Amino acid sequence: MFKSNYLLLSLVVILCAGCSTIRVSQDYVPNTDFASMGSFAWQSDSQPETGDIRLDDPLLNERIRTAIERTFASRYAKAERASANFLIAYTLGLQQKIKSDDTQTGVMVGTGSRGTFGGFGIGTGSGVETYDQVILFIDVLDPQRGKLLWRGKGTDIFSEHAEPEEITRQVNELVEKILAKFPP
Repeated sequence: MFKSNYLLLSLVVILCAGCSTIRVSQDYVPNTDFASMGSFAWQSDSQPETGDIRLDDPLLNERIRTAIERTFASRYAKAERASANFLIAYTLGLQQKIKSDDTQTGVMVGTGSRGTFGGFGIGTGSGVETYDQVILFIDVLDPQRGKLLWRGKGTDIFSEHAEPEEITRQVNELVEKILAKFPP
């Protein structure tokens, strides 16, 4: 009994893991000595406004900063800006996406009974919907020159009406997946 429940739970976890809508990528300056980077600081104490009220939410920005800082602090020392080996920053954006389903076609043919005429029908259709995709860029910069050394990018479906706990979970998951690629 225990073994079958364990197998069922494992299957559910694997299937749910495949349902994630998060996609991540990275880019960086080749030959950068990421191994020598031991301490970080924020490039700026506050987040520049985007002009989009959905993104200029101080609660959302605090969640993102906390998740980024917590992840970096688990691997590097936090320092003052003047003595840090690298600076961190992030940019948040929204992009409207269109999702369309394949065209579906159906043909119906019917016959009547007892001398009545049958019917014939053709139907086609496709589904189109729009949704907002959140894009989070996390940057690692050279503290002396301000030059971009590494950029992680993550995208996910934007949940405008999620509960605070769900927003925190989504932010943490997105940040962790992006920063799993750092250092390259």
